[in-house]
Parts: sequence; structure tokens; C-alpha cells
Amino acid sequence: MAPLPTLVIAEKPSVAQDIARALGIPRKGEHFEGGEWLITSAVGHLVEIYDPAAETEDYKKVKGHRRWSFESLPMLPPRFALRPSKDGAARVRLIAKLAKKAGAVVNACDAGREGELIFHYIASYLGLEQPVRRLWLQSMTPDAIRTAFDDLRAHGDFANLCSAAIARNEADWLVGINATQALTALNNKDAGGFNLTNAGRVQTPTLALLVEREAKRQAHVPEPYWHHDAVFGLAAGEYAARWSCDLGPEGGDPFAKRSSWQQRIKDEAKAKELEALLKAEGIEGEVFEQSKERRIGAPKLFDLNALQREANSMHSLPARRTLAAAQALYERHKLITYPRTESRYLPADYAKVCGDILTELGGGGGQPWSLEAPARAAAGRLDAAGKAIFDDAKVTDHFAIIPTERLPGRELPEVEAKVYELILRRFVAAFLPPAVVKETARATVVDGRQVYVANGRVIVDPGWQVANRQRKEDSVLPPLETGEKAKVLEAELLAKETTPPARYDDASLLGAMQGAAKMVEDSEIANALSETGGLGTPATRAGIIEHLILYGYVVRNGKELVPTLKAFSLLEILRGMEIVELVQPNLTGEWERRLRRIEEGAEGAGPFMEDIRGLATRICDVAKVYDPDATPGDYVDLKTPCPKCGGAVKEQYRRYRCAGCGFYVWKTIGGRELAPAEAEELFAGARVGPFADFRSRRGLPFTACIELLESGKANLLFESDLEDEEDPAELRALAPCPKEGCDGEILVGASSFRCAKSFNGGSCDFKLGKTICRKELATDEVKPLFASRRSALLEGFVSKRGKPFKA
Repeated sequence: MAPLPTLVIAEKPSVAQDIARALGIPRKGEHFEGGEWLITSAVGHLVEIYDPAAETEDYKKVKGHRRWSFESLPMLPPRFALRPSKDGAARVRLIAKLAKKAGAVVNACDAGREGELIFHYIASYLGLEQPVRRLWLQSMTPDAIRTAFDDLRAHGDFANLCSAAIARNEADWLVGINATQALTALNNKDAGGFNLTNAGRVQTPTLALLVEREAKRQAHVPEPYWHHDAVFGLAAGEYAARWSCDLGPEGGDPFAKRSSWQQRIKDEAKAKELEALLKAEGIEGEVFEQSKERRIGAPKLFDLNALQREANSMHSLPARRTLAAAQALYERHKLITYPRTESRYLPADYAKVCGDILTELGGGGGQPWSLEAPARAAAGRLDAAGKAIFDDAKVTDHFAIIPTERLPGRELPEVEAKVYELILRRFVAAFLPPAVVKETARATVVDGRQVYVANGRVIVDPGWQVANRQRKEDSVLPPLETGEKAKVLEAELLAKETTPPARYDDASLLGAMQGAAKMVEDSEIANALSETGGLGTPATRAGIIEHLILYGYVVRNGKELVPTLKAFSLLEILRGMEIVELVQPNLTGEWERRLRRIEEGAEGAGPFMEDIRGLATRICDVAKVYDPDATPGDYVDLKTPCPKCGGAVKEQYRRYRCAGCGFYVWKTIGGRELAPAEAEELFAGARVGPFADFRSRRGLPFTACIELLESGKANLLFESDLEDEEDPAELRALAPCPKEGCDGEILVGASSFRCAKSFNGGSCDFKLGKTICRKELATDEVKPLFASRRSALLEGFVSKRGKPFKA
């Protein structure tokens, strides 16, 4: 009797397909089958944990669903049950069917904590009893896959990694579910509406970074300062310099006081004095100069975080788009190694592979990157790389992101091409020698004491920078003859103001998340947070940013990430409740420290989970007795009087309330927070809106206006209400109606683009909503649609699952 085949379970269909190709196994329906192998895959997280008690009829029947009240809290299931995810049931049935035919199983899910978790939940849910081995893939080339199958590892070797993965997942569930439901119940208490308030141990400290930066911007008071710039002339040419220091009446060598050099003049009288000094005829300065050569080492190879930051800085790509492009380069095109890595080093035995890749790049082959010469130079320096590149001690579950030996056989999509080029250039640069730069500081001293500084920079040897597409240009100072003095040719006094700290963009926020240990005072926890890579992981940080945007805590303004009023409110109530664990990064540092200990076998998961249950209980207990209206904050007095009694209206945490008669309006209406300026308009009798960022109980966005009824209740006016009130004579015409046989014009309404002949029971019914899949369409985006029935490719749409897409 022939032995039973081995079932290989990959994490994604594309990986299953790659494995089948590498092993020469043909497709058979929805899986691959041949010889000793059955190959299939999950599609990410197929099986999820849930609280079985929450699925009972008794739990569900009160007020539609008890989970938004305090009755069900804290949720501390004695055990978690497993079930297929919403979209995973059919795939789970397929794996179960194939498992019945198999005598052994290979876990081929991604090499790391998440991959281990995905496989464990599938195997546990199906009750698989076959012996299991582990495939640990670092690259998706056919040779790498075959090599990994020749070295299948014992499944038991990963038991501790699996325990850590389960503990992390259950801990996030316990804290996230209890914190979100407790805060939602608290914010909705007596409010008569619904305000979903998400919170979690990574997303909320990340949000705190944005809120604290925005608070500093709002508190910033501009202060005046001045720059005094001058142009000096020598026999060999001119150079520009800026005032940096007053040596005092004793004068002397300006380089002896280099530590006191600055560029801002904070005293206006001093600025005017300098302006008058350099306006005089025939003013000269004594010139001092220092030069030194500096060696700039090659940058490290990319991990995912560094790649996302570089792509955002160079190409303004959001972190999620860089991750999606890198994942496509890895899975679909097989052009790079595994991208979700936090290591910037390679295994010590990878030198030959790197040599082969550099040789391939050095061959050219008509590729557009002009890297042939740098790649050949890099190939000759493999022996010099040492532990700057090859260091087993600094390789985690995965090594740094590098290209594979395969070069693109066809043109890549634009974003993928940009990300791939960044990886290629960084890989080549890493093997090249340091760049050597000659830096010159020139100090020109006027009137024996006023120092004006100019800096020059000349590349002596570009080194690794030859692999860069963009390099800094030389800044050359004209040569100075011995004893020569510099003449003042012109001068300008520039009045400036201090600016607030810049808002975060993707690159700077990723850096702040990675460097969150700097914000932790406890040295042990700070070290743990630093060792584990900060808030989140390279694989999850992009999703955390998008999650904050999806739930209305953050909006994108160009490259900037701007926290909303809802974000400020969440941080205010958490601080008022003294739940600092969800505001500061300490919790993640402590979790990751203990999860790493669980991975290493130094600690069991039991004590860790007991502590997590204690935290979840405390959050719920505090929320049940907390008075949200007592939450301290930087609240304002409205300029508009109370519409009932004319008294003063004051902002509170949850409402705008009259200090006289007690009349109030809730701040959160339809999941959207009413800003003070909007409340002032509303109390003055105006209708405010329309706004496209209201959210239903299901989290779906909708558009509406807000009006104040005579009863004092704030009322939402929906699109249909607004359209019924519109007068077509007052609306702007945009384009001819595209409907065949109609000669009307498209008008720009409050919430839609509609034909003028669709009003008052007219002959046309054409209408296009302004908001589609959470994207508000601009007139210049839809105008081509009406003219040619097709728009350009538009970004900013969001699917029902919260995933951004283009259309």
C-alpha cells in the first residue's frame, strides 16, 4: 500500500502556487496534487477566536445587543473558542477535505509569529492529528523553496513561538474588546446616540503621538527672530554667509567659540545694529577657515520600517502602499526577499547568494537603473563586508530585504517599480566603500567681532553614493589667498517667526513608533521596547495608521497626518480615567519583553495572561463608575449665546451646555464630533454641513447636515432631505447630462451631481452621489466622466472591509 501524501498548508494562494511550481506539482481544481504532495493554502487568518458566551441568545437579546452596555463587561472568557472567519469557511472546508487524505502535514505559513498563529488555529479547529513539520522560507525563488523543503524542521521547535503568538492574540482581544466596549458604553451613557470609541494597546499610544504633536502646534506662540545674510567678495569669486556669533570686544579666533555659533538673532536692536554696520562703505572682513575630510559609511540594508520611511520621503508613498508594493514584489514577481522583516542584516552564509545577485545586476541586460558599474564594484567587495552586512546575531525570523537573482522580465507598475528601485540601489550601495567628503567652514569676522559663516562641501570620493540616483551637489567656496580680506558686497536683514513643530507624516510617524522607547522613563521597559522595535512591528505599523484613519481619529492632509477632535476626546477621557497604560508606549514594551521571554522559553504564557485579564477588568471597573462630564480638558466658552435663555454656553467633554438654564447639545452626533465653531453656527440658528464623515452603528460613512429644532434637539438632515430643498436655479452647471437623449445640464448639488431635468418630477433621473466608497468626488475628477463616460484613475476609495483601493 502506497504511503499517504503530505499536506502542505501555505499562508496565501500565491505562496502555495510557488511551492507547487518549485516541486513540479500540477494543479487539481482548487489545490495542487501529485506524487507525495497535496498543496493548499489559507487566505490569511481563516480561523479566529471568540467568546462562546457572547454567542448565546441571552447575551444578544437585551437592547438589540448587550455588548455596547456595561452589563456584559468585563468579557473574560475562561477559554476561547475557534470559528472560521466571515470569508474563510469554504477554504477551511477544503483544507479539512484534503487533510483526510494526508498522512503528514507541513506548516508552510509565513516564517514568524503570525504565520505560526494562522497555522495553529487551522490545525486546532480541524483537530489535525498527523505529524507536522515546519517549512521556514526566507525567499520565494524556486531554488530557495527546494532548499527549504530539504531542511524541514521539527514542529516542536516552534512551540514557544506558537505560545507567544497565541498569548499576544488573546491579550490584544481582551484589552481591545474590553477597552473599546467600556469606552463606547461610557461615551454613550445617557447620550441617546451612538459613538463607537476604539482603543487598543498599540493604536492608542500611536494616536497619542499625533495628538501631543498637534497640541504643541496649537499652543505655539510665534516669536520673532532675524537672519542677517551677506555676500562677500574675494579675488576668486563670491560667497554667501550668515551671521552666527558676536565674539565680544576681545575678538579672537571664531573657531575657538564654535560651540556658541547660531543663526537666529532674537534681539531686534542687535539685528538693526548689524544691518547698519554692513551698509557702510568699504567694509571688509578677516577670513578664517577650517577644512576636514569626513567618511560617510554606506547605509544599512532595508527592513520594512526603513523601506517605508524612505519611500515616503523620496516618493510620498503612504506606508500601506509601500507594504502592498513590497508584498507584490515578493509574492507575485519574486523580485525581493520576504518584506515583513525587522532585521537589517543577512545570514553569514549568504555571501555567495549576494555575489550571484550582484553579478546578475552587473550584467546589465537593458535594465533602466544604470547600476552595472556600481554592481560590479560591489561584487568585488564581498569579503570586505563583514558584520556590517552579514551577522547571524542580528538576523531575527527574517533577514533584510534584498533583491533576488531574478530581474524583471517586463515593466513593473509604477509604485512597485519605485519601491523595487529603492531596494536595488540600497543593496548595491551597502557593499560599496564609504563616501569621502571634504567639508569647509569659513568664518568671516567683520568689525573684529561679528562672525558670518559659510559652509562648503566637496565630494572627494563618492563611494557608495554612486548607487544613488539623487546625490547632493558640491557646494564650492571660492579659494582664499593668503592674508586676503573679504569685501562686503551686499547684505540683507530677514525678519522671521518661529514655527510650530511639523505634523507627522508616514515617514516621521513610523520613525516615532519605532523609537518609542525614547519616551519611556523606566530604563528596563525602555530597553525592552527598544529591543523589540517600538510600537507595533514593521508588518503592522502601516495597518495601524490606516486603522486610525478608518475610524475617524486621523485624516490625511497631503502628506500630513492630522488628528481629529475625536482623537483629542479619546486621549482626554483616558487620562481622566487614569488608564495611562493605553496612552503611553510602556504597555507594549512590557508586553513585548514578556512575549520574547515566552518565545525563548524563559516564562510561561499563564502568568502573562493573568496580568492581561487583570488590566481588562480594571479598565471596565473604572469605566462603570467614571463620570465622563467630569473629564478635565482645555474647553472653550462659545461666542454664541444659548438659544433658549441667552446665557453663556460652555464646552464640556460630551456636550455644549448652557451655564444658566442647563440646555445642551451632544458634541458627538452620528459618530462625528461637533467642533466649537460649528456649534456656534448651530446655536446662532444656522444649518451646518453637509459633512461626509458621519458614521452609522455599522461604521459606514454617510453625508448629512445638522440643524437645531425648536425643541432644542440637534437633528440630522440626510441627502434626500437636502436634495428636496435644493433650487436648481441656484446651483452651478458643470457639464452636459451624459444620459442618452437628454439635453439637460449636470448641476453641482449639496450631496450629488444631478441633471437639471431631474428636479420636480422632471424627465431625467440621472444622479451621481458625491461620496462613493468613502471618497468625496471633486468636480474636476468627475467632469471627464460626464464628457467621455470614463474618469482618470482615482485614489482614496475604501472598501467595506476598510481597504483602500483605486478605481
